[in-house]
Amino acid sequence: MADASQLESEDGSVRLLVFLVRRTRWLLLAAFAGLILGVAVAYLLRPLYRAEVKLVAIDPAADSSSLTQMMGRLGGLADLAGLNQGLNGGSGREVSVEILESRAQAHRFIESAGISGVLDGRGDAARSPVSFKAMRRFVEKVRVISEDRRSGIITVAVYWEDPVVAARWANEYVALFNEDMRSRAAAESQRNLSYLEKRLASTSDISIREALSKLIEVELKTAMLADVRTEYAAKIVDGAVAPDPADFARPRRGLIVAGSVGLAIAMAIFLMIFADMRTRLRAAGVL
Repeated sequence: MADASQLESEDGSVRLLVFLVRRTRWLLLAAFAGLILGVAVAYLLRPLYRAEVKLVAIDPAADSSSLTQMMGRLGGLADLAGLNQGLNGGSGREVSVEILESRAQAHRFIESAGISGVLDGRGDAARSPVSFKAMRRFVEKVRVISEDRRSGIITVAVYWEDPVVAARWANEYVALFNEDMRSRAAAESQRNLSYLEKRLASTSDISIREALSKLIEVELKTAMLADVRTEYAAKIVDGAVAPDPADFARPRRGLIVAGSVGLAIAMAIFLMIFADMRTRLRAAGVL
């Protein structure tokens, strides 16, 4: 039985091969049509260029090595001051990465760069309100953020029709992120300093005053870092450079042409088999 099934299978394969060989001309015509269509589509699609910034997310709080010990001495006071947030709610690095990838940061960039009209097709309407269409296009198609878990390198890539614009947006996106994180850190340090100074002025306990003084030193250091460190939350490893005009990322023309030829041949084979079966059924009087 097994030998018979194998013979039938081989016989069917041979018949299909003979069937296709006899129609080689039609297959070649289909391949040629697919080639023409694929080339046309590949060259009609507008090229998109990829510019990327490679960076390492920084945890500014990591510079304060004695902070954890002082938190233990202050206990509930530190919780009231809001200084335990970075220690108990996840690392500052993780928070930075989440903010970098957030829709809020994308909205901030689109608004700051005034490119909402460019993204949603309304034209170069500078400083126009950020539309939903512009936001969706930027998050889903323009900005791509990925992270190498082994090395910790984060890549912020921008896809756009102009290579120079793509590089500029990528660099400006990271620069704006650093500036926003600096502003957040400075504002938070000022709030914490204001609170700690009030507590320092209102308490007479020597140990608590000493701990508060050390916390004030830590907050002053954080505020100073926010003032002088331009790469506050993201250390740039490799900035974006405009790619060569011939070095576009999309479309992949070779794949489009190959896929078009393959699809045309597959459709031709299907249609020829269908037509042959229909002819046989009509000859047998079934149709």
